[in-house]
Amino acid sequence: MAIRYSTDTSVASSYFKREFRLCYQPIICLETQNLYSFEGLTYWQPDKARLYSSNPLTRAEKSQLDIPFHQWVLDEACRQLQSWQMQYVGDVLSCLSIDLSVKPLFCSYFAEFIEQSLTSIGIAPGYLQLEIPAQWVMQNRSDAKTAINRFKRAGISICIDDLHFSDLSYQDWFSLPIKALKISKIDMYQLSNSLCMEDFLKTTISIASKANIQVIPKGIETDEQLIAMKALGCAYGQGYLLSKPLPSRQATVLISSQLNSQPTELASYLTVMTILNKTAQKFLGETLTARYWNETKPKTPWLVPIEPYKDRKLVLSLAKSKDLDVNQRKDLKHWIYRFIQRCSAIIRNFQQLLIQTDMTPVEAQFFKVLCPNLL
Repeated sequence: MAIRYSTDTSVASSYFKREFRLCYQPIICLETQNLYSFEGLTYWQPDKARLYSSNPLTRAEKSQLDIPFHQWVLDEACRQLQSWQMQYVGDVLSCLSIDLSVKPLFCSYFAEFIEQSLTSIGIAPGYLQLEIPAQWVMQNRSDAKTAINRFKRAGISICIDDLHFSDLSYQDWFSLPIKALKISKIDMYQLSNSLCMEDFLKTTISIASKANIQVIPKGIETDEQLIAMKALGCAYGQGYLLSKPLPSRQATVLISSQLNSQPTELASYLTVMTILNKTAQKFLGETLTARYWNETKPKTPWLVPIEPYKDRKLVLSLAKSKDLDVNQRKDLKHWIYRFIQRCSAIIRNFQQLLIQTDMTPVEAQFFKVLCPNLL
């Protein structure tokens, strides 16, 4: 008979709450600067931080409380995610990532505990992502594959954490059922001084993309690193330049501000697209501009009748009384940014030309909200 493990962490919960607190570091879409997901990180409570300098995760690994500690972290993080999902209807985050140390990976029942916990809290497994240390995977390949497949069967996605460039030659990364690879902070510092490393990472990103695996740089702390990562094709990243880890209250404010700041009317998006179309046609002509709109268009059925390169009055006639849901707004923002990126590849100063375009105050406001990195 299968053994069932309790999801009740109340016995250890009061102790862990006195010692630790969870913060959430945003993982940002580098193209749009929008929030993609959070990584849940554990810190000492302020009064305990004056006593201990070690990383809480490292300290837990060396104690007998490692498994209960991870159970508590997962429980706290998932309850926070549930709160966000209830407060902001819809997919507010792609996923929530949690670091795992080595001991839980050897526990055959840990995946079952997570399943029971998610069911109890009311979270679909697909919203949880576990981050597993790359070095452990390299040193324990058989056990790692077993653990990863165990979590995968439970519907939980896996990210390989703290990957060094020297580890990327390990071809099995792309055969594992994983969702993401995270580049270590240390290697991010070395990237700007090594063309060989840059070429190797570019190749890796290309291979990973074909395997539907994300490559996420962890320690983006300078504008140069951000520019380099975008140029190499990284879609997402995290680091102090983008955002420091946030207490749950500030993370909630971030989610709220992003959702509330987006227009809900189709006309707002079409106004911005009309400005983009007008600027592009000056330099590319009508035919090439229309081609770029179609090339960058997300393959979503509801977008089929929208053709920004046609007469503005005809385009805006589609917008009467049309309120957009969250996914539709995401589709339009994605389309706008892909079009800007496509035009910028041909017209080097395209973004500067957009800034110089004559706009009414209302048009400028729409542009500022939808393309904050331009205006």
